Amino acid sequence: MEPTYFRRIVGDWLDGGAFPALGLTSLRRESNGAMVSLGLGLLIGQELRFEPERALSAGGVARISVRLIHELVGNGPLTEPREFEGPDGERLLAVPVRNGQQLRVMVRR
Repeated sequence: MEPTYFRRIVGDWLDGGAFPALGLTSLRRESNGAMVSLGLGLLIGQELRFEPERALSAGGVARISVRLIHELVGNGPLTEPREFEGPDGERLLAVPVRNGQQLRVMVRR
């Protein structure tokens, strides 16, 4: 990441904007199709995990991840299941799994 871009996105966050999730974290697809965040664990000790789901596109996972990462960085890791509202108003459930190292995110229908 270019230093000027880094300063700008972090400055925007410090001025009350959204946490720069797309600049400081990423998503990777596992061999089974699950999408897992990378980098959030350095900030809060947990990564997001989305199991393969046909109804949720990669873009949908990214939009939801940005929203959740902003919330989690501001409030800290989860120790128990918690509901969130997604960027399109969808109901989300984040459940700590794998000894609390990941949060399994599910869209509640």
